[in-house]
Amino acid sequence: MNKKLTIVLRTNVTLYFICLVLFALAAIPFDVRLAIGEGVAAVSVITPSYWRMSQEALYRHYASVIHATTLPVFAYNLPQNTGNNLDPETVGKLYRQEGLAGAKDSCAVWENTKGYMDQVDDGFCMLVGEDTLCLEGLKYGSKGSISAPSNAYTYVMAAIYNRFVAGDLEGAQQAQDDWNFIIRRFNAVGAFPGSFKLTTSRLTSDVGPARAPVLPADEAKLNELLPELEAVAAKYRP
Repeated sequence: MNKKLTIVLRTNVTLYFICLVLFALAAIPFDVRLAIGEGVAAVSVITPSYWRMSQEALYRHYASVIHATTLPVFAYNLPQNTGNNLDPETVGKLYRQEGLAGAKDSCAVWENTKGYMDQVDDGFCMLVGEDTLCLEGLKYGSKGSISAPSNAYTYVMAAIYNRFVAGDLEGAQQAQDDWNFIIRRFNAVGAFPGSFKLTTSRLTSDVGPARAPVLPADEAKLNELLPELEAVAAKYRP
């Protein structure tokens, strides 16, 4: 069975990005055409999972999606979950030869994220997916970040970006350091995405619990850490 997950992401930097993440190899053109019918602005396609793929196979996979739609296509790299890393050289080739619009790199290896930007020019929309590398990415030329935990404390993540574009590098670094602290506390509440869903539900909107087999986060631990989290986040609250 083919599965698709539509995610709407909104940030304080007035960036609206709608992703259709495809989890199946079969019938990809059909799924992308459905995305157009739903009014989405772009598609973000994660690398295939389970089977190990060569870079040539990944290249052909993304090229087939790009040719199946008039929407901008973004590559989504999360090798620690999929087992397949999209190498910088492949991203560069897809950009130059096929028109790949951008990428979200969540591999948490700076050299890989940096390598993407080394392979492209300013027409490529590079988005950092590793929360601790947001500022590093901006300094090197990324357009921003896609961050699931920022649904709980959007204004802290936004402060990194806003201070950076204002030229306040010291302030941006302080916001990044505080964000890293918040992320570490999130991780202490439980495994992702359970910790993120519980924290978001408590602080912003009820997004429900993580589905099995993901274990629920530790609510007692969140209650213990929440005053500390709120004290840090309060420095950035509008």
